[in-house]
Amino acid sequence: PRNSALKNIIYMAMDPKENYNNWGNWNYLVFVRLDDPANKENVLDNFKKNFNAKEVFGDDFKWGEGDDNLDLRLTSMPDLHFLNNVDFDSMPKASRQTLLVLFSIAFVIILIAGINFTNFSTALTPMRIKSINTQKVLGSSDSMLRGSLLVEAVCVSLFAYLLSLLFLYLAQKTPIASLVDADMSFGAQPAIIAGTAVIAAIVGVLAGLYPSYYITSFPPALVLKGSFGLSLSGRRMRSMLVGIQFVASFVLIIGSLFMYLQNHYMQNAPLGYDKEEMIIVHLNNNINKDRDAFTNQLKSFSGVEDVTYSQFLLSSGDQYMGWGRNYNSENIQCLPVCSSFLKVMGIEVKEGRDFRPEDELKETGCYIFNEKAKAQFEMKLNEKIDGDEIIGFIPDIKFASFRQEVTPMAFYLWGKYQWGKEGNYYNIAYVKFKAGSNLRAGMEHVRESLEMFDSEYPFVVRFYDEVLQHTYEKELKIGSLITLFSLVAIFISIVGVFGLVVFESEYRRKEIAVRKVLGSTTGEILYMFNVNYFWILLVCFLLGAPVAWYGVHRWLENFAYRTPMYWWVLPLAFLVVGVITVLTVTYQNWHVANENPVKNIKSE
Repeated sequence: PRNSALKNIIYMAMDPKENYNNWGNWNYLVFVRLDDPANKENVLDNFKKNFNAKEVFGDDFKWGEGDDNLDLRLTSMPDLHFLNNVDFDSMPKASRQTLLVLFSIAFVIILIAGINFTNFSTALTPMRIKSINTQKVLGSSDSMLRGSLLVEAVCVSLFAYLLSLLFLYLAQKTPIASLVDADMSFGAQPAIIAGTAVIAAIVGVLAGLYPSYYITSFPPALVLKGSFGLSLSGRRMRSMLVGIQFVASFVLIIGSLFMYLQNHYMQNAPLGYDKEEMIIVHLNNNINKDRDAFTNQLKSFSGVEDVTYSQFLLSSGDQYMGWGRNYNSENIQCLPVCSSFLKVMGIEVKEGRDFRPEDELKETGCYIFNEKAKAQFEMKLNEKIDGDEIIGFIPDIKFASFRQEVTPMAFYLWGKYQWGKEGNYYNIAYVKFKAGSNLRAGMEHVRESLEMFDSEYPFVVRFYDEVLQHTYEKELKIGSLITLFSLVAIFISIVGVFGLVVFESEYRRKEIAVRKVLGSTTGEILYMFNVNYFWILLVCFLLGAPVAWYGVHRWLENFAYRTPMYWWVLPLAFLVVGVITVLTVTYQNWHVANENPVKNIKSE
């Protein structure tokens, strides 16, 4: 499956001696097949007992004792998907908290849909009650009538389920499919398809129970005489059910608005370097061999301002290389770059100097640290770390994602040798274009240049903005799903309001007619109906807003840098739901308020 932890890619055997004596390299995943998962602790104990760790780490080494010592753990493959508090793990991860939130929202939507179904069924009571009670007079029992109404409710629910399967099939061919990592085809998820059918039947039963008993509870003589009325307790209950829908709608819409603001903030907040008019290219060996010629070819396009290179893609993840050469026993994030990198990216050197081309010809490398590292470790210019000189300091740029607080980091220039071998290898090229350049033509020029040097390799070429979008892909997907759920919840809630308005307008036709005869205008009648729903909305908002505010506050704690919790989001959510509700109430009551009052008085 495409969402598997192990991808469908080409696998090849490693050299048995690869990094055999390099104990500082953390680039590998180790898989161990056990005869029984329950034996994992015995396997670890046996390994620690028989492996001579002191030969590798020194005589003072002890497993798992002290903050600076190492320990081992084995994680089963099913648990790996939700593993947290781990760095440098390339296996795809998911959050149990996020899944719980999405399941909770789905449950709430099914709940308000069931409430809506119940409300709408009872809203049709004035229209159906004479037919039901006529059947009573003709000999039908209450149990028979209730059973038929219950079967009707289950059939409606199952029909809705079949419609949902159609929508699911169509969704596979739309952008909605990109919001879900799993295979959405029916054959791939038989348990979900079957389980949802059972849920649909249960929802139909639960949603149909109350209306079936309510509609059959009135004495036939009372209804046939035309005395059927709307009880105060029934109105209160229906208002409460609609209120639950509104509370859920407010919580979801406030949450989706803040998610949008956070995602917008992460993609547009200042990073401390220039990312505009920038195209990113992932390189291979052939390009690296002729990097100078490749650079000149790129610059042959008039719109190209400059080109630079780095070993890792800036701002593409939460962690980079944990540098093996520690400073005062502290591990520091490090990003190897070429000499022009800071200048091309617009990163100012606040103290010391920038990298120079001649630095690439030296026997040793050099560092430029951020201010966080300078302050935390009391670094000074011209200090040396294992022979490599600190030549400058830069501001605290956002070199990782906004999930992580800025930590001590350094840009590093290798010098003449990289890992003991002459010549430098870079994975990423940054092509900076002049302001106002034709980026579409520039992208085509970059692709043509790559093809000149290697016509067969499938290079990845994209705009820098796409890199940032990919970095926050998970947050963007969750935000889009929450927004989609919010729209569904609002739609269901409005249909519920529509059902309640239908109920009241049908019952209060005579009252409206009397008011019209006594001089009330259509506007005054519409105002009377809307005021009732305004108070329901207000109470629901006061209940839902604190819940949403608390939930958003907890969610934002996952980010080291986050958008402010703007107060105006709350009244905006109220305004959106309020306007939709007013339009619904006004639309439904407009024709009743404009009917001939004589006709409605006679109909009672």
